[in-house]
Amino acid sequence: MTIISIEKLAPGWHDVQSQSHRTEVWLDGYIEVPETLSDLAFSIGGYCDLVIEDGVLTDIIPAPLPSTTFTPSEQRKRAYETEPLIEWDNEQITVDAANQLWLGYAAEENPKADDLQEKIIAAKTAIRTRIPG
Repeated sequence: MTIISIEKLAPGWHDVQSQSHRTEVWLDGYIEVPETLSDLAFSIGGYCDLVIEDGVLTDIIPAPLPSTTFTPSEQRKRAYETEPLIEWDNEQITVDAANQLWLGYAAEENPKADDLQEKIIAAKTAIRTRIPG
């Protein structure tokens, strides 16, 4: 299932998330994206206007990207925040979400911290390879 934030979280930008095992919206302020619109939502990076009719998302209208060019560092930061690249407990999570979990595991000296750290390193390496600089 794919969801998108109803309100723009930054100028022109809606957060888009997907978790394959979900059957209902799991975040407040988000709406389900129909399968027919899911690829579009991701391909435009959430830069769009939403058409919502009777509480149902019926269309996504691509919007222009911000005129600001993001530095590679900013692009990587956004990828860490928004791209669910890490599979953990049967769920796809972002690097930032994984880092939060890792902090908890590490504080408790839980052995899961080591496994999660490996996945975080792999995801960050993949993002750095795709967005060098």
